Amino acid sequence: MIHDFSEKEIFLIDDEIGILEVISDIITTHLDIKIKQFNSPLKALEQLSKGVCPNLILVDIKMPKMNGLEFIEKVNKLKIKKPIIVISGHAEKSEAVECLKLGAYHLLDKPVTFEILIHTILQALTLEEVFVLNEKLTEEKEILINLFKQFLEKSEERVFEIENVVLEKTKIIQEDNVLLKNFIEKINECNELDREIVKTYKDISKLMKKQNTMLNKNISQEFLESKVIQFRKNI
Repeated sequence: MIHDFSEKEIFLIDDEIGILEVISDIITTHLDIKIKQFNSPLKALEQLSKGVCPNLILVDIKMPKMNGLEFIEKVNKLKIKKPIIVISGHAEKSEAVECLKLGAYHLLDKPVTFEILIHTILQALTLEEVFVLNEKLTEEKEILINLFKQFLEKSEERVFEIENVVLEKTKIIQEDNVLLKNFIEKINECNELDREIVKTYKDISKLMKKQNTMLNKNISQEFLESKVIQFRKNI
């Protein structure tokens, strides 16, 4: 087994229970990941509409009541931005192409080998991780921008107070201790903002480093190398 995705989950959707079991067994043999099986896309949509969102969705194209194309349209309406892998037969090629146009990540033809299936899943999970990191990075950038705005506002106040102290310091110190106390409190507020800005900047740097690591990681090569090693051991 390679890659620990124990905190991640896949929605596997196919109207044939036997196929669900086979694909699920193939995936869990090679990946440490949770799989939730659905023999109906309607049941999967029910979970998605409740906010239960997996890291990846695998869906068959040909199913009764709702096909894969209609399923992806429904997922898009729920504004769920997770990779979707479509599994299709040759007779369903035109529908499968439409799924790709709707934003499906990849198309797999039946019968699919375990190497191609695992490879595609690994690539999709990597894409999902990069997307999540991008979202976090965007959030952190917004926090940093807001902190800078607050910092500038506080700095302007501090500069104004410093000017007053320089011009009237003797009077203020002797006659108005409250004003001096307020001035010191404002300096402390600025210092707190300074610390928050530094912390946020460090968080952004960590996210960017992780993002670059994910983008540069050759998962397919890693997978194939592990299989070669396993094969040699079995000889």
